[in-house]
Amino acid sequence: MQNTFVMRDPTSDHDEEGQSQNRFSSVRPVDDPGAAAHVTNLVAQNRELRAELDQIRAERNCLAETQGKIMDLLKVKSPDKLLHDIRNVLNERELLKALVGDI
Repeated sequence: MQNTFVMRDPTSDHDEEGQSQNRFSSVRPVDDPGAAAHVTNLVAQNRELRAELDQIRAERNCLAETQGKIMDLLKVKSPDKLLHDIRNVLNERELLKALVGDI
């Protein structure tokens, strides 16, 4: 079974008098198999990119949730201060290790 692809005529959806036309009135079949293959390839790429975008959004949501939990633990109100406060906690940990090591 061969797919038939259509391309829209690049002209406007309005006629010379400015009247709106049926949006499918300017659709014509694609005769060139190369163009049909190109469209098929573009559709496949589009699907792949949408899947990748969905995956990236899911990862972003997971990272945002983790960031929120860290902010709650450190009682940080602004994400901009989060890195600064984490550095402070790590510095305090190093100081505590140095104090405990001297005992």
